[in-house]
Amino acid sequence: MTLPTLDTAAIGQPITRLGVSFFPVYLPGNRLPRISAGPDSGLVVGELDNPSVPHLKAENPTDAPILVIEGEHFLGGLQDRTANATVLVPPHTTLEIPVTCLEAGRWGARPTGTRSGATAARH
Repeated sequence: MTLPTLDTAAIGQPITRLGVSFFPVYLPGNRLPRISAGPDSGLVVGELDNPSVPHLKAENPTDAPILVIEGEHFLGGLQDRTANATVLVPPHTTLEIPVTCLEAGRWGARPTGTRSGATAARH
């Protein structure tokens, strides 16, 4: 990867929050990568090998990064959960993501047929 020289960069208007200013730097020809999100992204979400309420395993088998957005729901597995933070899962990577339960008091497999495609291991 090569970086353009800064003499061709443009400095944007400052963004100030709590007394700190950030200046965006715009580089010519800078292309953003394609990022996938949502149910058709290819992300595989499941329980960890040693399942725990506050974490899920997110596997990205695709060639593009996948964005998990804070508040996204993962239904199924041992318990329905929601993402605690926005996480970018790089291509061909498995990460542990922080989540919060949506169903206090339930931890275990669902009865068969309660949700389409849901199993004890996958969301």
